[in-house]
Amino acid sequence: MRIIVIGAGPTGLFLAATLALREHRVTVVDRDPGPTPDGVWRRRGVMQFHHAHLFRPQCAETLQTHLPDAYQAWLEAGAEPIQLTRSDGTRTMFAVRSRRQTFETALRATVLGMPAVTFHRGHVDAVTTVGGRAAGVKVASSPIGADLVIDASGRAGRVADGLRPAPSVGGNCGIAYVDRQYQLWPDAEPGPLLNPAAWQGEFDGYQSILFLHERGIFSVLLVRPTSGRDLVGLRHNEASTRPAALSRSSPRGRIRSAPDPSPMCFPAELSTTTTVPRPAQTAASPCQG
Repeated sequence: MRIIVIGAGPTGLFLAATLALREHRVTVVDRDPGPTPDGVWRRRGVMQFHHAHLFRPQCAETLQTHLPDAYQAWLEAGAEPIQLTRSDGTRTMFAVRSRRQTFETALRATVLGMPAVTFHRGHVDAVTTVGGRAAGVKVASSPIGADLVIDASGRAGRVADGLRPAPSVGGNCGIAYVDRQYQLWPDAEPGPLLNPAAWQGEFDGYQSILFLHERGIFSVLLVRPTSGRDLVGLRHNEASTRPAALSRSSPRGRIRSAPDPSPMCFPAELSTTTTVPRPAQTAASPCQG
């Protein structure tokens, strides 16, 4: 079967790989060219790409089962599985520390290297139909035929809006956060944590959450209610870099900005109304699609 997958994010890539393993011919369409040769990946249009992520064990287990080469590439790129010991002495995986960029780079290279998977760079203008059924897509006005079209373009995707019911639930969850990455100096330790992956603090008018990633890189989130405006300025680069500058000027400063430290700002709008989230909710895992 000829299958088109719209979107080369984690969901689209994993779906393309599993379909290819079942002997289907898969074309993945995405306008993003992928990381540059020096490893920089802006991933324009995916605002959560550089935000804090913590990967659930199911993600690692799924890769180990279906795409072991991708899992190995992820480990070689620095991913850090966290193992815990149960009361009976057995070991279990708690999570994997990693940035989404590290995960997605390994997954993308593995999947797009499969013989049955073709990558087509471009923007999908429309899904074409014949007799009420999807028959392919139009990319820059050029048709690409298929027996099946799968939309994995994510929440921001609009190409299939006319082919499915409108969302029935939505709204502002009442929080917003800024997010920035830093990196420990080689001989530094992260300090006390609430668990092997994160630290959290509740303060007057805001919440702070720290997520560890791979190779000493970590994200700091400052979460505020959208009803308050005191911390809105942290979305600007000169304000969000001040903590790193202070740490470098301090005799005890032990952190430095991570490579290519662009500011991360995201006004949280979830599908349901909620309060300030706990760490497990804030660390949006790509494995959830």
